[in-house]
Amino acid sequence: MGLSNSEKMAKDILNQLINESKKENCYNLPINLGDVLLQKEKDSGKENENFKKKRKEGVKDEDIKWWFNLNDIGRRMMARVDDMNCLAMLINERTENGKNENESAAIVRKYHPKYGNPEDDSFTKGDDRPIPYELKDRVNIYIEKRFKNDQERQRKI
Repeated sequence: MGLSNSEKMAKDILNQLINESKKENCYNLPINLGDVLLQKEKDSGKENENFKKKRKEGVKDEDIKWWFNLNDIGRRMMARVDDMNCLAMLINERTENGKNENESAAIVRKYHPKYGNPEDDSFTKGDDRPIPYELKDRVNIYIEKRFKNDQERQRKI
């Protein structure tokens, strides 16, 4: 029994992510890394510089705990799926709707927050710059709640 194209693609992506994780020595990080990092920060009495920057962007300790308590492959998979969804929408806007590159990118940013380093302004600036991955869960909960409360309005946005 063979794998479907989707199953094969998912398996290939998973293998890529596992290899990346191992290469970067992240594969065997503890499953409760968020708890460990927050406790280490508390015990040292010194704010983690990375977390300090993220907290300025609205990240809370609960967000840090949620994101870093995911295993490394889970975090990488979420990022890869986001990238794939954005790329699919970008291609659709270009090919099906005839939008140019800038118009397509603006539409993608409207529907898909860009996660990453907020200090990275190599592609976007201001309100369109990336937001920390740690906010992903709260953003998803917010979008889901808004969509449930006013589906018709959300479709028009």
